[in-house]
Amino acid sequence: MGIPPDEQDKIWTRLYRGDKSRSQRGLGLGLSLVKAVVEAHQGEVTLTSEVGAGSEFSVALPKESSDQIPRPAK
Repeated sequence: MGIPPDEQDKIWTRLYRGDKSRSQRGLGLGLSLVKAVVEAHQGEVTLTSEVGAGSEFSVALPKESSDQIPRPAK
């Protein structure tokens, strides 16, 4: 259904529920947890949304270089 522009910054806040979602089940924790986990891994989560058309969430995580991967001891 899309997220109104005035609510888009608020959706990342723990326990926030938009007006239209208050009648649905849930705690309002999902997106705040997603953002916390992604940022803990030095990533970024973004939102593109249009009311009446829908929303798209994107997660970008940094690629780990091979010299950062722990190697088993010989």
